[in-house]
Amino acid sequence: MVDVITIIAVIVSVASSTASLAYWLGGRFTEIESRFGHVDSRLGQIEDRFNKIENRFDKIENRINVIEGRINGVEERVNRIEERIGKVEERIINIENRIEKIENGLSGIEDRVSKIEDRINRIEDRINKIEDRISNIENRISGVENRINSLEIRIERLENAFKQFSEVLITALESKGIFTSTEALTLRSMVKTLLPVPRTKYYTWEVYERLRQLLDKDPNEYTMADIEQLNDIADLIEKEGFEANRRDLIEYAWKLRYYAMVAKVVFVYPKLRQQK
Repeated sequence: MVDVITIIAVIVSVASSTASLAYWLGGRFTEIESRFGHVDSRLGQIEDRFNKIENRFDKIENRINVIEGRINGVEERVNRIEERIGKVEERIINIENRIEKIENGLSGIEDRVSKIEDRINRIEDRINKIEDRISNIENRISGVENRINSLEIRIERLENAFKQFSEVLITALESKGIFTSTEALTLRSMVKTLLPVPRTKYYTWEVYERLRQLLDKDPNEYTMADIEQLNDIADLIEKEGFEANRRDLIEYAWKLRYYAMVAKVVFVYPKLRQQK
């Protein structure tokens, strides 16, 4: 009877110990699962932040493309933004039997997550600096474009002033009989002799044929429309010369403009004065 009671007591003691151990293990596993949930949440936040960074990279590349178009040879192209950072982290794998190994693995993962967060912070700082540099470049480009526009306006004014002065001078010489139709015809002969071979873009064969017709036409029959056509053709030849880097075309364009000015003063203006 005593032995049975003793055995029952031992069994009760063992059962109690087993229940305590199971409760303790359950608490440890609950703690581990909680830490896993925290790590997964942090990884999800990191992935969201990295996606936002990728979107910012796309916007930055678009802005750089716009800048490249505006610079148009003034500056070398802005270096492309650094390529995407490699994979952030591989998933935690193979949680095995021993609790100690899982805890060590979790500690290592937490350290790596902290390093990744630091790395993302550094990347965001670099992106902010890149955006600041791009804004500065855009401001500088705007300043250069404004200065170029101002220079173009000033050059255009100088060209107009030069043309007006030349026309007034030729008119004065023509009125005094110093510059006559003889000199004008001599200038026309020179322009016809120097007539350049047409190109393919602006100074085409069609333009070339029209210019020959105007130069072969009797100057006494010139109209203001003919003079305007001569100037328009001179503009096309000059444009072709700049794009093809042909100085001879540029110089010929100015000779043609000068002839158009002389023809207007010597042949067209007298007819207009007679009509009045």
